[in-house]
Amino acid sequence: MAKIVQEIEMGDYTISLKDHGDGKYEARLSSGRYGGLLEIEKSDYGLRIRQIDIGSADVSLEHLALMTILVGADQELISEINRINKARNQSWK
Repeated sequence: MAKIVQEIEMGDYTISLKDHGDGKYEARLSSGRYGGLLEIEKSDYGLRIRQIDIGSADVSLEHLALMTILVGADQELISEINRINKARNQSWK
């Protein structure tokens, strides 16, 4: 059973960090207005992302970035963004 180890409140939104006990963390974004919105966790292949409760909602880049940091995937994501930008810049020359 996952245990909530941290909750971060940001206005109407809350990010809850759950520890699954095996070194894997899951971050859940919820809203007082919309309920549960999004869950992410790091997997062997990247990020596992689950949309929950509603069809669609706006998720700020700040919330997404914080969730990525909390599950420990931020450096890998930054590396991929840099790799893609480098390839894109080289192909435009």
